[in-house]
Amino acid sequence: MSKKILLGVLFIVMMAMTLSAAPTLDGATGLIIMPTAESLKYKEFNLASDWMTRLVSGNNSVVWKYKANIGAFSGLELGFVGQNDREGVFINMKYYLISDNTKYPLKMAIGLDNLTSYSQTDAYMVASKRFNALWAGHFGFKVDLANGQANASLMLGSDYVLSENLSWLADLNGEGSKYLINTGLRYSFHPNAMLSLSAVNICGEKTTDYPGTMFTFGLTWTDYL
Repeated sequence: MSKKILLGVLFIVMMAMTLSAAPTLDGATGLIIMPTAESLKYKEFNLASDWMTRLVSGNNSVVWKYKANIGAFSGLELGFVGQNDREGVFINMKYYLISDNTKYPLKMAIGLDNLTSYSQTDAYMVASKRFNALWAGHFGFKVDLANGQANASLMLGSDYVLSENLSWLADLNGEGSKYLINTGLRYSFHPNAMLSLSAVNICGEKTTDYPGTMFTFGLTWTDYL
């Protein structure tokens, strides 16, 4: 293998990892809604904002979300998420359980979303596996702890590197007995900055956070303290 080919492969692998370690709409690092076992390194942080257009009963409305995450300790990610149409911010926490030393390791993590919310707290476990330099799969389940009840649902997702700056994402995420299908793109236009576009809840299921199909535009900045 020539030096140029080797450098090209290494660059794609590094870009794939960079494209994956961005916040979900709900805050934690992951895909579109589904958190993954991809990790923020110690003292690495991201700041992000998403503009979401809701198409509900023929009326358009715009929701603005803001969030931040940091690798607070080795293996521990802490963050928060808030949005303009509700009061307060919610705390997220994710801890990485397993990451072996193979070329494409299997990673596992557990976490809590919306920890400070009475009605929207979720606990989850997720596994992530990169099969090659371009493609990764993600599998997990979460438990909705809303109002003192525990409702479990599956999570499935994948990301694929289309070019050195562009990746495709898709995930399936449950809310109670309903499942949201989501897909999108991430474009890295700067070593620290990324744009994201997504279509959320494609089938139009009515849920608390996503009452219909939504289209989102986001910007993420990632750096080190």
